[in-house]
Amino acid sequence: SIKLADFGLSKRIDETSKSQSKLLGMIPYIDPKILMDNNLKSNEKSDIYSIGVLLWEISSGKPPFHEEKYDFNLMYKISQGRREIIVPNTPNDYSNLYTECWNNEPSKRPTI
Repeated sequence: SIKLADFGLSKRIDETSKSQSKLLGMIPYIDPKILMDNNLKSNEKSDIYSIGVLLWEISSGKPPFHEEKYDFNLMYKISQGRREIIVPNTPNDYSNLYTECWNNEPSKRPTI
């Protein structure tokens, strides 16, 4: 079974701290629904989204969107459905799994 720990988000980010850069560095891994709505909290479906991004990273050997600046523009693009391109020669079952995990609609993501 998979154990997921979000060390960067395990505590509420203190609004008075200068932690914004830490949050921006994690943009690709955060459920787009949470990125766009501060009132939403992480849950099983948001964890599954993160797992999908991690599975893509394992197959590519690179961080997601590594050639782009991690900023609010990228955050918006991801919230609108932008995802990384499937790595060539990735087995179909594997790529289907991670693309299902990072579906923009949480109800369409697999369950654990």
